[in-house]
Amino acid sequence: MFLLTGVFFYRINPMKNNSVKKSIFHLILCFIGVIFLVSARSSYVKASDTDYINAFSAYALQNGKSLYVVSKNDVPGYYHRVSDAVSAAANGDIILILPGEYEESLDTRGKDLVITGTDRNTCIIKYETNSYTAPVLNASSGMFCNLTLYGYHNGPLDQKEKDYTYLTDDNIDDYYRAYTVHIDDDAEFMSSISFNNCSIISENSNCFGLGLRDHFTLLVDNCSLRSTGENGCIYVHDSLNPAYSGSDMNMIFRNNIWEGFGGPYIMWLTSFFPTARINLTFQNVVTYCYTMDNEMLYSPLNFYSGPDARDLAGNPGICSTPVYICNSEHPRGYISGLRNNVPYDNPGIYHVISSGETESTGRSNTIFPIFMENFIPVPGSGWAGSASYYLTPDSYGNTLDIMNYHCICATMPFVQSDNMSGN
Repeated sequence: MFLLTGVFFYRINPMKNNSVKKSIFHLILCFIGVIFLVSARSSYVKASDTDYINAFSAYALQNGKSLYVVSKNDVPGYYHRVSDAVSAAANGDIILILPGEYEESLDTRGKDLVITGTDRNTCIIKYETNSYTAPVLNASSGMFCNLTLYGYHNGPLDQKEKDYTYLTDDNIDDYYRAYTVHIDDDAEFMSSISFNNCSIISENSNCFGLGLRDHFTLLVDNCSLRSTGENGCIYVHDSLNPAYSGSDMNMIFRNNIWEGFGGPYIMWLTSFFPTARINLTFQNVVTYCYTMDNEMLYSPLNFYSGPDARDLAGNPGICSTPVYICNSEHPRGYISGLRNNVPYDNPGIYHVISSGETESTGRSNTIFPIFMENFIPVPGSGWAGSASYYLTPDSYGNTLDIMNYHCICATMPFVQSDNMSGN
């Protein structure tokens, strides 16, 4: 497959707070991609590592930026660790990662960098994420392309029962595991971050753990998210600091594949301040997840107001979400089987019940793979009962119908923010 880095950058829309120079930067990278395409022997010839290095070197030289190349090979002038290149780089610089597995926990907070591999299947940054303070990537802005970010689990992990009375920054590793990508920093204010053509895998906590700040946009485009640990693909909240919890926060997920075979919620959205405003756009997100006919697994504090998975399973005409009823003597084992053998031809919700039993008729807790947590414990006026998250009219083509704006249970009054972008 011909990997065209420039085209991937081109697909990232210039975001609301980018300078003219940054927008030009995107166009130049697109031009680099066109050069690759024209010069290749055929449309399916993959650009070599040398092609990438030469193209980015030429751009850096012409625009006063620096290029840092990271390689597993012993090449003079190249870095062996991505984190060393991050330490050396300044805003706007490019870090080009050549194929290999890099065992590192990266921290790019406070820096606006372009970090790209040449092929996401062979450019892998991984780290054992058993400790909350050691994600694979801790970031606040920048562009990340053509990479696999892999938070793996290694050996048994004895976590303490959560007691928030004694939870501090010093002992948080005893209570929580790390996200693969952690974005929760005041440096997000007035900035943006994007992930393009990346594979993000978590065997512990969520693929993304997000704490948003005002005037901030997250774009996740042409990416795959896979969660097999204790949580789902996405956890997000607004800032606890009212100075940063405003009305112009945006999350855009486009052309994604989400596999949520970890915890019962593929997406968990927390609203600290009902006055906060987070605009959500989902476009062509293909989802694989599960539900279980056991209300004990689901929180009574979920203010999600859409249809229950049990209703969808019994009345497929409610909306277009595919729901597959699966009978198993060992439901958890069945889910593990799904995790190891994802039926890619059949996206949707796999509703697992015990063999020989009928589904529960009592309704105390909602069974659905989305969690709406409102700290003021009442249903909100936003997306499907949320207090702060609003689905945009540009949301369409998603297999989980609640993510589509046309879905009657998802559509709420929408007022576009003055600075919203991403179309």
